[in-house]
Amino acid sequence: AFVPKIEGYPAPRKEPVHTVEPKANCTCLELTEDVGYVRIKACMSGPLSYLFRGFIKKDRNKISTFLKRSDGKYSKLIIDIRNNGGGLPQYGYDVLISPFLDGPATYSQVVGLKKKYLADTDESVLQCLRKDVSTQKAHVIRITETRPPEGFDPNQWTFYELTRKIEPRNRYDFKGDIYILINGGCFSAADDYVNAVKRIGFAKLAGRSTGGGVAGYVGPPFITLPASGMVFRVETDLVINPDGSYNEISGTPPDIELPKADLPASITKQDLLKDPWINKIIAGL
Repeated sequence: AFVPKIEGYPAPRKEPVHTVEPKANCTCLELTEDVGYVRIKACMSGPLSYLFRGFIKKDRNKISTFLKRSDGKYSKLIIDIRNNGGGLPQYGYDVLISPFLDGPATYSQVVGLKKKYLADTDESVLQCLRKDVSTQKAHVIRITETRPPEGFDPNQWTFYELTRKIEPRNRYDFKGDIYILINGGCFSAADDYVNAVKRIGFAKLAGRSTGGGVAGYVGPPFITLPASGMVFRVETDLVINPDGSYNEISGTPPDIELPKADLPASITKQDLLKDPWINKIIAGL
């Protein structure tokens, strides 16, 4: 009734390389005498992460202990979030941004929404969706309406500039260079984290563009189809990247683009040291 029938079989395709992940969401390893490595599998620990958020503190403490034990010998830290599908925006800010800051960081985002969506959505629903974005991310200190970019009809679109502020907290014992490995498998809250790093500039993004999914003004609402009852979430705001591209179309681009490469076979020192992206960073790019 809802899906058209397709005759025959799909053409065979090459299966992507899948990394064998540890059971723990956060893995910390020493790759060389002066290079540390942190793997973050997801920005959540399971289906109940939205209610029970103790895993955020647990992962932050694990990274803190790892870096403290290194006694400052690492000149580089690699944070690997490849194929991180997201979860809670709060995770990236509390675990992977605030503890690396020496002082408050302020940045801006430009976000567009359809006027019809704003007019047709109940104000209480908008407030709820905005609360999710405001409380789980950097604190919004200013919202101003701004002129739509070229090509957007001002009669159909409303654009806002949001200024956000992140305070340093629980500072990690690390003063070297930070490289964050990203690819097209980074979505939603993972991309939200990457996009914030891009704007703040305290670390270098290395790899390939993310899959997108930053929530700027409102979080993605749940939509229920009237006939099938299928429930899904959909982005309703359009975030403009710092380079002028559209996040939902282009994702967040890296600072250092690396050639396509297979993922490591596993998150072990032996396999990670075979990873061409990691080797480039160790060798100084």
